[in-house]
Amino acid sequence: MPRINLTITDELFAALQTEANKKNIPVNLVAVETLEKLFIKETIDYSEFIKKLLDEIDTLPREQTEFSLFDLDTYNAIGMSEICDGKIKPSTLKARIGKAFNELERTVGIKGISRAYTLDKNGNKTLKFNHRAAVYVIDWSVREGK
Repeated sequence: MPRINLTITDELFAALQTEANKKNIPVNLVAVETLEKLFIKETIDYSEFIKKLLDEIDTLPREQTEFSLFDLDTYNAIGMSEICDGKIKPSTLKARIGKAFNELERTVGIKGISRAYTLDKNGNKTLKFNHRAAVYVIDWSVREGK
């Protein structure tokens, strides 16, 4: 997935931040969403997609305290690969959604959801992954506002 480094004014960043806060998505997704609307006909509403993921998380069994995005049907509905120029390539959309969800949890916070940790062989706390997918912990008492 190509990267672009942009230098923007404080005023533009503040406007992007305000929009990101309204949509409850990271600033970079607001920028991507805006650029996609300008240059690509078929776009995805990232804030709506994140909202669908969060709604689906709320339907998980209460005894389940850990999950990865692969546990969610909404996320699994995105294809793992796409055909581009006659070649099969990994889907950038799935990666973008996963990174956005992780960034949202890390920067803004998601009520009752945090990254799962494990201990390495030296007893140090490290982020937990399952088949290279980030694992999250659900605190149902916080998530449900108890």
